[in-house]
Amino acid sequence: MFDLVKENIRLLVNISDVDFDKFTQYIEAIKVKKRTKLLTQGEKPTHMYFVNVGLLYNYHITQGGEQNVVQIAKENYWSGDISGHNSNLVSNFNIEALEDSDLLQITFEDVKLACENIPILERYFRLLIQNAYYHLLNRIALTDTQSAEAQYFKIMENNPDLILRTPQKIIASYIGIKPQSLSRIKKKAFS
Repeated sequence: MFDLVKENIRLLVNISDVDFDKFTQYIEAIKVKKRTKLLTQGEKPTHMYFVNVGLLYNYHITQGGEQNVVQIAKENYWSGDISGHNSNLVSNFNIEALEDSDLLQITFEDVKLACENIPILERYFRLLIQNAYYHLLNRIALTDTQSAEAQYFKIMENNPDLILRTPQKIIASYIGIKPQSLSRIKKKAFS
């Protein structure tokens, strides 16, 4: 149950088995069904989620009522709205399961406690946030500098399983286009 998150942590820091076992006391394993909302826009975020099996997506609803997808999290990814980590802000995002999913969840309060009691985790979560920030900036740059077609092919190249597992409307929203435009891109590419 904890093997994948242990591997994920060890990609960034050298955590001992003893410290990792302590960390697992802060984590709760949960199973959620497809379409389960883990966070609703306007609520205070309380948890981070690690995907063992399944698929989650983060999105917000625009003033025009459109869904704007900002993250798709598959196995070995974390998902959450860290505004709940350091403040009492409400979330601008929804987090929902795209598939039946096996997750590990940890409260932001328990992240703080774990970091205080297991110092190597402070470094892990800092590096995790740094990497997420780097990927966010890259994603913004790609959105501004690459066509939707190029972005789609980059997803196909780097995460082909996402194309197979994720509804077209979610992929389209993620790259900032309408589903009909994505259909045209796919038709052109595969004809």
